[in-house]
Amino acid sequence: ARRHALRDGVAIVPAAMPSQANVVSLRMPLALYGIAGIDEIHDSVIEAQAISKGDGIKGRAHHVVDSQGASRIGRYGWKADIATLKDMVANAFANELGIT
Repeated sequence: ARRHALRDGVAIVPAAMPSQANVVSLRMPLALYGIAGIDEIHDSVIEAQAISKGDGIKGRAHHVVDSQGASRIGRYGWKADIATLKDMVANAFANELGIT
């Protein structure tokens, strides 16, 4: 049997799912207990840690606008693009679960 690479334009097409079937997807979301304390860290503390201290390590705080319209430092999400846990949960409900 010949093996194909994706660049050859060959794809595996899954069988059709019967309309009467229940489709279940198992997920392992991150636990949220204790994570709300991250909201309590003042932005100035994060900014101070981002400054180079001469040890070759430095960071960059990601400034975002929160749901209230205030400029904050992002703390949650893949690229720290969400400022508060409340906004993160609301974003997950809308974008991951489709709940509005």
